[in-house]
Amino acid sequence: MSAVVGFMAGLTESGGCYEQAFRMGVCTGSASAFSMELATRPAVEELLEHML
Repeated sequence: MSAVVGFMAGLTESGGCYEQAFRMGVCTGSASAFSMELATRPAVEELLEHML
């Protein structure tokens, strides 16, 4: 579920860029998987910095 929400947020924030939305979705899902709770924005942004 977090990946879908991240994708939608990325799509909205990027003005419709599917590549950026995909990256945001992957990072949001990953940040949630590595956490006991839902992902936080700082955790997602940290992962985004390390994506190619």
